[in-house]
Amino acid sequence: MSANHDLAASLAAALGTTCSVSTYLVLGDLVWDIPTSEWDALGGSVLVEKAGSPRRIVFMAVRDEIRYWATTDKDPYASSRSSLGVVPSFAGAVLLCHEFVARELEIEQLTAPISRMFYDTDR
Repeated sequence: MSANHDLAASLAAALGTTCSVSTYLVLGDLVWDIPTSEWDALGGSVLVEKAGSPRRIVFMAVRDEIRYWATTDKDPYASSRSSLGVVPSFAGAVLLCHEFVARELEIEQLTAPISRMFYDTDR
C-alpha cells in the first residue's frame, strides 16, 4: 500500500458522507521535485469532491508533506480559481475539505492551515 492509498482511506473515514474520496493518477503539478521515473511508487493522487458541486481538491502525500491543488471548477475549460500548496497535517487536510468542498468557502475565507506555493490563479 502507498502513502496515498492510506491518505485516501483515512480521508474517506474522516469525511464520512460529507464528501466523496477516490484515487486517481499522479497529478504532475503536485510532484514538482520528483523525477517521473518515481511517480509510480507514489500510488496516484486522492480526489475529494461533493456531489453536485464543481469544486475539487486533489491531495498527494509526497516527501513527508501533504500537497494539494484546489479548484473552484473541475471542468478544465470553465472559468475557475485555483490554489496549490502544502497542508501541514492530516487534520489540516480534513479542515480544508470541509471548508473548501463541503461548505464552499472562497479561498480567502479558508482558515485551514495551508502554505500556498502557487496562489489563486484565475482562468
